Amino acid sequence: MEYVEKGGPTLGALYRLATTNPAVGEALLYFGRGGEPFFDLYKAFEVIRDTLGGTEKLATLGIASRAECERFTRSANDPTISGVFARHSLKYSERMANPMDQHSARTFVRCTFQRWLAHLLSTRSDA
Repeated sequence: MEYVEKGGPTLGALYRLATTNPAVGEALLYFGRGGEPFFDLYKAFEVIRDTLGGTEKLATLGIASRAECERFTRSANDPTISGVFARHSLKYSERMANPMDQHSARTFVRCTFQRWLAHLLSTRSDA
């Protein structure tokens, strides 16, 4: 609700998008409950990234920077950072300089998700 109150799209437009765009529905499946572990956060991010055509496209559209995408991915992959919900079990040999904790990762995915929705809505003819 905060997203809509701060000048985002109407609930009707968001609802239509969620019910007509399978990628939005899938991303919401992973990122819609609150308290998501890194594994689910990454899955939601992956849907967004892959739907748009990769990290470069996220950066080009201003949805997420390459650096933040890499920081998030590395944090999600490394079990010394993301714990038992890491995407991989192998620990990196070098400690990451500025990892994302769970809260920062959730904030990154939420902001990326909101920008993606705004982009999708701006390209729809019935928005």
